[in-house]
Amino acid sequence: MKKLIDALPPMIGRERELDELSHGIASGKDPTVITGPVGCGKSRLALAVAYGLEEVFPRGVHLFDCASATDSEERLRAFAELADRHPVPLSADGAPRRGLLLIDNYDSADQGITRVMTGLLARDPNLSLLVTSREAVSLYQGRIYELQPLPLPPKGPGATAEEFFAAPSTRLLAQRSGSFRVSGMTAEYRTAVTELLHDLDGLPLAIEFAAPLLRILGAEPLHRRIRNGIGILSSGSGSVSLRHSSMREALEGHYRALPVEARRILVQLGGHEEFTFDGAREIIGESSERADHFLRMLIERNFLRASHDSQNRPRFTFLNTMRTFVREKAAERSVRGGVALRRDSMMRDHPSILTPRQRQVAELVADGLTNREISKHLGIAEWTAINHVREVMRRLQCSSRIQIANWVNRNPEKLNG
Repeated sequence: MKKLIDALPPMIGRERELDELSHGIASGKDPTVITGPVGCGKSRLALAVAYGLEEVFPRGVHLFDCASATDSEERLRAFAELADRHPVPLSADGAPRRGLLLIDNYDSADQGITRVMTGLLARDPNLSLLVTSREAVSLYQGRIYELQPLPLPPKGPGATAEEFFAAPSTRLLAQRSGSFRVSGMTAEYRTAVTELLHDLDGLPLAIEFAAPLLRILGAEPLHRRIRNGIGILSSGSGSVSLRHSSMREALEGHYRALPVEARRILVQLGGHEEFTFDGAREIIGESSERADHFLRMLIERNFLRASHDSQNRPRFTFLNTMRTFVREKAAERSVRGGVALRRDSMMRDHPSILTPRQRQVAELVADGLTNREISKHLGIAEWTAINHVREVMRRLQCSSRIQIANWVNRNPEKLNG
C-alpha cells in the first residue's frame, strides 16, 4: 500500500477527518462506510486512513477496488479469491489477530460482492471493514461517515486575506496550480478565485481538474467557462483512470446508475435552485409517496443536498457542479427530442420486443455511450455489449445509433415494459 500512497499527491485539508476515522476504526470493530458526493475524495481519504493503521492491524491491511473490473463476474471472482486467501490467522498465543479490509467504490446493488462480504465478516469477527460508497448504505449496524467537500473561503466585503489563504480548498488549489502566492495578490484576484472555488463546490476532484487551467486561463475567464459547462474540467493525463478522466465522466457514471424514472425526476428538479418536500412534489407531479421515495433516493445517493431553514424545515438543493451537469442533461434531452420529431418519417412505432437487458443497452446508446462505456456501466464484456447493440438495431430495424436514440425518446414507456 505504501507504493500506492507514495504515487498519489499529498492530501490537503482532511486532518480532522483522518483523525476521526482512524480513531474510530482502531478502537472498534463495526464497519465504517465513507460516503459523500462525487469528487469529494472518499477513496483518497480511505487509503490514507488504511495506510496509517497498518501497525494497528497485525494481519495487515488489504484493499479491494470494486471499480477495477468492468465485468461483474470477474469482479466477484477476484473478491472471492481475496476472501479465500485470508483465513482467520492466530497469533503466537493462539489469539485471533485483527485485520482491516478496505473495499473501495462499493455499490449496494452488487449482490455478489455483498454476499461474499457478509460471509467473510460472519466467519472472521476480528476483521474490520472500511468501505467507500457514493450511497449512504448501512452495513451490519456500522456507522456512516458523511464526507463533505473542503471548506471554502468566505465571500463578501468582510472576507480577509487570512481567511482566504487558510481555507483548505484554497490551499489545495494553490498547491496544485502553483499559480498564486500570498504576496502580491490583489483583493480583486482573491475575489475571482473565491468565486471559482465556490462554483467548484470545494470538491477536490473538481479543484484538481481546474488547477492547471487556472495557470493558463486565469481565475475570471475560467470561472466564466465553468459557469457555462463542466466539460472543461477534464484531465489530459493518460495516468488518470477513465472513471476520473473528467468531472463530467465521474458524474455521468453516477447518473447512469439511477433508475430511468429517477433520472427523469432529477432533470426536472435541476431547473430549480432550491425546493421543499412540497415543492418537489409539485415539480415531480407524482403522489406524495412516490415523490418522497425518489427524493430519499436522490438524497441518499448524494445527488441532492439537504439543509434546514430558520424554522427547521428541510430544504433541498444541488451542488453547483451537479446542477450544471443536470441542466446539461436536460439540454441534451431537449435536443434529442427535437431530432426525434424531425426524423418522424424515418421511424415507426415498434412493439416492445426488447429484452430487459436490451432495453438497458438501448437507453445507454441514447445517452451517447460507446460500446466500451456500455460494457463498463453494465459490468459485461465489451464484445457482449457490441452484440447487444447489434441485436437492438436488428430488432428495432435501425441502421444507426441515432435511430436507436430516436426510438428511446419516442417510446419511454416501452423501456419500463
